[in-house]
Amino acid sequence: MWKSILITIMIMLLSTLALSKTLVFSYAGKLYQFSEEMLFKDGSRNFVSVDFVDEVLKDSIVSSSANGKELFIILPGGKMLSVYANSEKAILDFNETFEHVVLSKGSKIYLDASFICYFLNLSQTETESSVIFYDQPFRLMNVQKGTDSVIFEFDRPVPMGFMNYWHTETGALIVTFKPVVSDDVNIGSEFEVYSGKQMLRFLLDGKSEWYQAYPVFDGKRVIIRKSSGWGRVLSTSSGESYKLSSVEGIVSGRKFVITLLEFEPEAFKIELAYGGNGIPSVRDIRDIAEKNGAFAVINAGYFDPSNNFPIGLLVDKGEIVSLPSLGRPIFFVTRDGEIGISRMDIELFLKVNERKVRIKGVNTPYKGELLVYNDHFNGIIPYYEDFTYLNIKNGIVVGKSYNERVEKGTYTLLISPTGLEKTGEIDVGQKVEFETYNSYGYNLDFAVEGGPLIISNGDPASEYERNFYNSSLLDNRAPRTFVGITTRGSLVFMVVDGYQSRSYGLSFKEMIEFFSDKNFSNLMCLDGGRSSAIVVGGKLLNSPSSGAPVLPVAIMIDYK
Repeated sequence: MWKSILITIMIMLLSTLALSKTLVFSYAGKLYQFSEEMLFKDGSRNFVSVDFVDEVLKDSIVSSSANGKELFIILPGGKMLSVYANSEKAILDFNETFEHVVLSKGSKIYLDASFICYFLNLSQTETESSVIFYDQPFRLMNVQKGTDSVIFEFDRPVPMGFMNYWHTETGALIVTFKPVVSDDVNIGSEFEVYSGKQMLRFLLDGKSEWYQAYPVFDGKRVIIRKSSGWGRVLSTSSGESYKLSSVEGIVSGRKFVITLLEFEPEAFKIELAYGGNGIPSVRDIRDIAEKNGAFAVINAGYFDPSNNFPIGLLVDKGEIVSLPSLGRPIFFVTRDGEIGISRMDIELFLKVNERKVRIKGVNTPYKGELLVYNDHFNGIIPYYEDFTYLNIKNGIVVGKSYNERVEKGTYTLLISPTGLEKTGEIDVGQKVEFETYNSYGYNLDFAVEGGPLIISNGDPASEYERNFYNSSLLDNRAPRTFVGITTRGSLVFMVVDGYQSRSYGLSFKEMIEFFSDKNFSNLMCLDGGRSSAIVVGGKLLNSPSSGAPVLPVAIMIDYK
């Protein structure tokens, strides 16, 4: 019984939900477009807010009663309309009464769509994305086919909602316009054309050259452009030294949505941003962006969700925050501004007593012979009973005791008994040094470990890349985050949404297939899955399936 009651309630709620469609008026040669708030659906009937009168019928006069439930409207041409919200009726010219054509929701009054068509002498049609009112159907005047586009020209400005398009499995493009009529337009033999009642449908070729084509609306014209190879452009914008795009691509017959931020690296600085005051604190990526006031923030490398500690190399302003752990590729920036993506052997050593001993962990939850905690660490330093604890400031040992937390500007060095055999005894006042070595001799300013590598020196990654990851990470379609360097030297951060019907995500094989011809010299993944997110200008631009992620570390991009 309760189940049936709940179902009934849900049906009632759904029947009165606002339409997720735009409202369009094509009236007296002009085009008016309104947001979905102007439309309301009650059962099978569409209702339109009377607010449209002020915009579309500019010569009309609207008077309202004190309680706002009664309206008197003088329409262009002299017609007079009385509207009564409480009784749901309207009276036209004082002698024609219409019952149940008025709907009141809160402070708004809506009129039945069919009734609007009657007293304004309009027609109405409904498409996939819009409800369109019009005094005359749009008229197709000309069709031109170029090498990379087809241009449809109409008699007046056209709305996006009057067009629908999709691709067949063979790559042909089917375009439908409604409401549209055509006179003796020379369409040519390159198209198959199907006509219906105020509807025209075009089949563009039967070839894959139209696969992922996308429309551009330009006043009276609709331009269907062939894809540049990335896919259908959903949105694009640009500013000083950057370009921002959203593209719908297709690979292996499945769609995915990718958000791209491309910029000139010499104009921007790249740094780490933390979830709190250091690892392993976490924070919503949007809050990280707001806290730092950065131009853009994107998720960084992998981390362990059970404790929020980073996995793999992190370098912040020249200081190691986390040591490499898996031999995976690294995105880095050197002190002189060089950017790169490569595998790299990196080791940190303690220099003391004329000896060099390798550090086994930095800001880590795991035990090791020599461990270092710096002021990027915001957790509690682990206590091991037989370890030696050294407090270091400005390269000098200033204390020899356990403290739960690292003070700013200091280091805490943990040495196990076997580690102490390698370093020798270290006393308060003694000088110590930390030295970093990497296989290329770079002086690193910033680094993040990620993977898998997708493009290396212009070539797709080989099957060797599989040795560094479990099969589920590679073979499952999932959200992905990328950083890449193009052949012309620009830097690109990208996020692919996943786990959604509109964007399935990508597998390792599909990443290589899609990006192999996109002019990257080097391209690698950062952390993906539920972590994948990009914020630009304070706005989360992609659509994570589980909402904005909570992260310990992110990459921050800002103007220099």
